[in-house]
Amino acid sequence: MPVKPFTKLLLSATVALAAGTSAASAEPMLTLGITGNGAYSVDTVNIESTTSNKTIPGLEFVSSAATSPGVSLATDLNINPNTPNNTPVYFPGNSSSTTTAFTLPTRAGDASNVPFTVDVGYLTFSFTGLSINPYSPLIVASGTATAGAISEQFVGSVTADSSPTLIGQTFLGASVLLSETCTQSSTGALVTCSESTITPAPQIPEPASMALLGAGLFGLGMARRRRS
Repeated sequence: MPVKPFTKLLLSATVALAAGTSAASAEPMLTLGITGNGAYSVDTVNIESTTSNKTIPGLEFVSSAATSPGVSLATDLNINPNTPNNTPVYFPGNSSSTTTAFTLPTRAGDASNVPFTVDVGYLTFSFTGLSINPYSPLIVASGTATAGAISEQFVGSVTADSSPTLIGQTFLGASVLLSETCTQSSTGALVTCSESTITPAPQIPEPASMALLGAGLFGLGMARRRRS
């Protein structure tokens, strides 16, 4: 039976999106959970809608990690989350001999301290800006009896991979997404933050692909409506 035009459109959109997902899944994967080693703060003391930046410790540690089969966290990446404070995460200006607090923006369009790099194990992540996610950053103000939070995401790529065992520098050039959430239980309370990274970064469907899929679904719905 011949395929109707609306069905062809829907199938084309679905195949295009699936192909993009398959291409991304072929890349080696790495996810990291990161915890701090020091004090966090925001420029407004409490988390408010006007908070424009936050200060985090320049030295943090990997608290959890997962990677693709065939890749060794310890041998290939020099990452060992099973030993507390064993794998340091250095923000700019920091090294094994220097620990300096680092300031990150919390408003969309604020370019202060972006781009920046993060060194962990044999890898260097270079972040170029805030994610285009409309909910990044998302700020909920703290109240006298309610918690506040700041959530945001930074996008970048792996710009250095010094692994002595991964042939061809497997992760070099891969996309990276850094997610950070800071919370405050109420006004006057301490601000705490945690981060995570995922490599490669999850792909956001391109507007054209989403429009094509939307048109296909709309057309299929109209065709069914006519038949009924």
